Amino acid sequence: GSRPWSGASDTHRPDHPAVLVIAPPARDITEHTAGHAELVERSRRDPLTGIPNRLALAEQIEIALSRAARTRDIVAVLFCDLDDFKLVNDGYGHETGDKMLVAVARTILQTVRPGDFAARFGGDEFVVLLPVTGEADGEAIAERIRSAVADADSSQPMDVSTGRE
Repeated sequence: GSRPWSGASDTHRPDHPAVLVIAPPARDITEHTAGHAELVERSRRDPLTGIPNRLALAEQIEIALSRAARTRDIVAVLFCDLDDFKLVNDGYGHETGDKMLVAVARTILQTVRPGDFAARFGGDEFVVLLPVTGEADGEAIAERIRSAVADADSSQPMDVSTGRE
């Protein structure tokens, strides 16, 4: 049901450098190609939260700014940092901190609109890239995200003795 990838090789003949010899496909490289595609995808995802990472964010910012320059659209970049997150890791352990980061990523993804782009920038920092109609629109979306993260924190009580929801 799918086309296999195949590899071919080429070489110049030593006695006639202008002649290029292309050998017919000799091996199926479908698995190699799929493996490479998976590695590329994994390099653009945060391993903890599963959302795009800083590398993917940089690519999306470049695309969004290029598009905005052509169309005169406005793009907002919202930087989200969790206040005092170090206290969670220090007080309850990194496993609890990791669970909190996953929950925050999930909340951000559930709060942004289709077509908006959310990424984990690093540590306890997230970035949302989105088209807006103006400054007030960007501020309203930022407040909606802040409120959703704050509400998620209180709506899913965590047992502080185990760090589990």
